[in-house]
Amino acid sequence: MGLAPVHLVLHDSALSLSANWILHNVGLVRSLTLLDTATKPALPLGILSMPVLRDLVLGVSYFYNRLIDPFCMKGVSSLDGEVHRVLLKGRDGGRATVGMGKKLNSSFNVAEWAGSGKLSSVPIQVLWSSSYSDEWSNEGKRISNAISHAKFVAHSGSRWPQGDAGEEIAAGIFKLVSSLPNFVLQIEETTIPDHIQKIGNHHPHGVQGHHHGHDHVHMGEAGGYTDAYGLGHGWAT
Repeated sequence: MGLAPVHLVLHDSALSLSANWILHNVGLVRSLTLLDTATKPALPLGILSMPVLRDLVLGVSYFYNRLIDPFCMKGVSSLDGEVHRVLLKGRDGGRATVGMGKKLNSSFNVAEWAGSGKLSSVPIQVLWSSSYSDEWSNEGKRISNAISHAKFVAHSGSRWPQGDAGEEIAAGIFKLVSSLPNFVLQIEETTIPDHIQKIGNHHPHGVQGHHHGHDHVHMGEAGGYTDAYGLGHGWAT
């Protein structure tokens, strides 16, 4: 999409899914935030792999909320739970999720992955729940210790913190991103072929070439749209 380098935020099972891609595309990654991510997803896929239990859990909101409350997000609202349930139930999403879970790399080793040397120049933070359980907090510290230059930052949310600690998570990610030097993406001036220019000469408004230099475009000032992060810093082009 031409957006690189990007700030990657990996949540739940995303680390084991994208670890190899990151090693092969380190130049495209500006920073990395590991948000409560481990080999196994928070959602207990074993229950969803049993046809009868899957139909019961995904068919009744009460049972689905009782499933995700202890494993994923404590005190989930009925509306949030219903949204998740409908997504998993529709178009056989539950079966597809179980299939994806079976393809996860259960032997993924964080220390081996981080020790390859390729990530030494990538700022990394481990943003982890401190209130879910002692066992989960220790898992976050283990992952942080396995990555020698990673910074450990605790948050007060659950394993699905976007539901109960969204602002806290956003602040943690923004703090890392804003601490890095400004990056200016340089794009060469585009040239318009002669035959296109001739067509433009006959158009009442003409055809204008686009020049991309070092100007900073703030999306919040162009057409009333906010920038990609919604934080008022805009895109640098």
